[in-house]
Amino acid sequence: MAAFLAVTAQNTADFTTLTENLNYRSDQLLALFPFSFNAEQAASYAGNPEGIANHLYANKFGNGDEASGDGWRYRGRGLVQIAGRDLYRRAGQPLGIDLVNDPDLLADPTVAARQALNDWQSCKCSAISDSGGITAIWRYVNGSSQVGLSTVKRRYDTYLQQLRAAQTPGSN
Repeated sequence: MAAFLAVTAQNTADFTTLTENLNYRSDQLLALFPFSFNAEQAASYAGNPEGIANHLYANKFGNGDEASGDGWRYRGRGLVQIAGRDLYRRAGQPLGIDLVNDPDLLADPTVAARQALNDWQSCKCSAISDSGGITAIWRYVNGSSQVGLSTVKRRYDTYLQQLRAAQTPGSN
């Protein structure tokens, strides 16, 4: 439970948003996505969330090219911020929801929770977490990016302490 809360809190700015914030300055683009933006591109895309998404997610995860608009259409949403046409398709199938044709459904709190819990169970993340694998779970959710990992680890430790305290008799 602590791992699930840590990952989802990190990806939703402490549960305040279910849609990826792509409103970056040029220095942020270069720091976060050094393989996707050079200095000139970062300057031209800065402050343009739709353009950033279309550039960043072009030809990835089943998306079309930058001009297709798929990057923006299938930007990160939900508690685990899935991105890309293929992931939206896979996420919606077990729920019986067509997220490809209605991607905004993943920004609905109920749909987001169902999708995240289904994904968590299917990847057996609880077993990974129980063996101390918060880093492996973060990699599963975020791919190779380690951005945010140190914060996720701190969140995990905090949630773990709070959950253990809540289970200890007389701790309330």
